[in-house]
Amino acid sequence: IKEPVFPFTKFQRVNVFPGPEMRSTGEVMGLDTTFGAALLKAHQATGSKVPTTGTVFLSLRPEDKNDRAIAIARGYAELGFRIIATSGTMNFLREHGVPAEPVLKHYEGRPSIIDYIKNGEVHILINTPLGERARHDEFIMGMTAMRYKIPFFTTLAAAEASLQAIQTLRANRFDVYTLQEIFSQSISTNLPVGTSAN
Repeated sequence: IKEPVFPFTKFQRVNVFPGPEMRSTGEVMGLDTTFGAALLKAHQATGSKVPTTGTVFLSLRPEDKNDRAIAIARGYAELGFRIIATSGTMNFLREHGVPAEPVLKHYEGRPSIIDYIKNGEVHILINTPLGERARHDEFIMGMTAMRYKIPFFTTLAAAEASLQAIQTLRANRFDVYTLQEIFSQSISTNLPVGTSAN
């Protein structure tokens, strides 16, 4: 798994949501026999925190209120994470049997999700925005999350991948390999890496 390293902690006014331009300042790679383990190593190599307990915040756009989102939220809940969510997302999760508690958006009053982040009460943020106001919310949350080094995901795919990484970490299902072990076939046949004996 290759993961980009972004400069958000150094350039705190840069938007955190995806755009057409490339803003990474480099990349790292995690290598293992399973997706979750490889992703975990890539996360750790970027210097990101990989929480194994705590609170997960969810705010989903209508298109993302689906079975995949339910499975992700349920996965975090089964690992013992507390789930907090904006009102619409909370109602959606509760309707499908996932326990969730309400939290206010930053413009709805206090304490809001921004207060939760600043107080160290949330450990993972999942926010899939839709529309200009949602993008503004994402910008504010993203800047605060980066400042306090909280993992922040803007797609279900990223949230699902992170869940797999945490499941791997909790189960301690990853190993460390030397480059010699990884490329033993090339070394034993005296072939340059990337070439074949055929």
